[in-house]
Amino acid sequence: MKRAVFLLALGALFAVPALLLPIGCGESRLAGKASKMNVLLVVVDTERADHVSCYGYPRRTTPNADALASHGVLFRNADVQASFSQGSYASLFTGLHPQSHGVRDHISTLAPECTTIAETLANAGYRTAGFHNHPLLLTQYGYGQGMTTYEDTRTATDTVTRALDWIGAQGDAPWFLFVQFMEPHAPYEPPPPFDEKFATRPPGFLEGTNWKPGQGYPQEWMFDFESQHLRPEDVEYLKAAYDGEIAYVDDQIGRLVAGLDKTGRCDGTLVIYTADHGEAFGEHKVWFNHDATVYEEILHVPLILSNPKLFPERKDVAEVAREIDVYPTVMDLLALPPGRVEGETLLPLIDGQQPRRLAFAESRPLEPSRAGLKNYRTSVPGIAGKWRSERHGDMKLIRIPGPSNNAEELYDLGADPGEQHDRSLDRGEEKSEMSRTLSRFVSRAPFIPDRRTTVTPATAATLRAIGYLGDSQPPPPPLLEKPIPK
Repeated sequence: MKRAVFLLALGALFAVPALLLPIGCGESRLAGKASKMNVLLVVVDTERADHVSCYGYPRRTTPNADALASHGVLFRNADVQASFSQGSYASLFTGLHPQSHGVRDHISTLAPECTTIAETLANAGYRTAGFHNHPLLLTQYGYGQGMTTYEDTRTATDTVTRALDWIGAQGDAPWFLFVQFMEPHAPYEPPPPFDEKFATRPPGFLEGTNWKPGQGYPQEWMFDFESQHLRPEDVEYLKAAYDGEIAYVDDQIGRLVAGLDKTGRCDGTLVIYTADHGEAFGEHKVWFNHDATVYEEILHVPLILSNPKLFPERKDVAEVAREIDVYPTVMDLLALPPGRVEGETLLPLIDGQQPRRLAFAESRPLEPSRAGLKNYRTSVPGIAGKWRSERHGDMKLIRIPGPSNNAEELYDLGADPGEQHDRSLDRGEEKSEMSRTLSRFVSRAPFIPDRRTTVTPATAATLRAIGYLGDSQPPPPPLLEKPIPK
């Protein structure tokens, strides 16, 4: 009976063409409660949820994020819609799936036809700004749409300094501020004292390997890790250094919030804390990488809405939330129309309702320089070769296209959050229905052609040094929207 109800519900979700419909406001007790509040969107790059203290991580990596959660709403099961930075930030900014906003790979440009959260708020009279230190979020890639001030910075410390200076110059006008921190991204090299906050660097660290300080980790480490014979003490320190990066960024977030408090604006500011994706540490034989798969170590990110007036006490929400839901949720709280989005307001979930929603995600397409590496399981070029996933409650389907047929895996995240036990054989009916639903989603989603961008050799070298582009020369081959192999 339970399985039949699940399948009926899944089918009903696609009975109505819901994509790109404006989301209505006013149905929640919280709708409009943040009217004229400032909005501070904080995004930590490459931060997986299970390395954040308030998500149960045993190391105290994020005391300041924990403080935000203490007077906020913490979404236990928030997933992103793309496993790579540009696609994920585009979905966060627009409330659209990658199929709709057209950012399907690095290096792409967010189309001006897409309306961002900053543009909507600027049109409503908000002052808008963004400060980031991500080399793929530059103005020429379209991510500053709607922001009067949009600047790239060098470090998290520099980012916060410039953000606080900007806040201090705004007077009484409402504002929207995007603050992004790149530091948890590989290579994991936190500044002192965070470099040894959780472990001491072992003597001879990574000596004799093909890695050089300041560069991304070699692709052979990512996809053929066992053959590299890294010392266990080096691996443990790498994990500790990743946590040290998170702790460093969290320290700067504490400085940002403290500076905001000094201006007397904390009560009047809605803070959103999240990440663009996570990072793999061998859970599925992939290390120090995030763009190649769609397992939960990659898709599951922290998501916290915080404001002491709106949320005087912490509230945890277990229902599935998506990054495309952030934009319409903010608009619902501010009593502003979100425009045409694919996300839905999260306020009903906060109120204790349980509206059914599906979460879809995709990976990057084939990276030619990785072809043939042992655990790199992408073999079909272009968009057709992307890994895809669909989540409905605890059930999650992963599709891995191959040259002749798809491989599909089914997981029960409630019983198996680490996705170690494929349930395809004993829950075949659910798998088949979810597979059909995923195929319908892929075929019906609106598509803006991918806007590939040519970069200078110097920019390409910078990106390649931190793990982007692999060994291929930019721009990568054009992406073509082709049918997914059956």
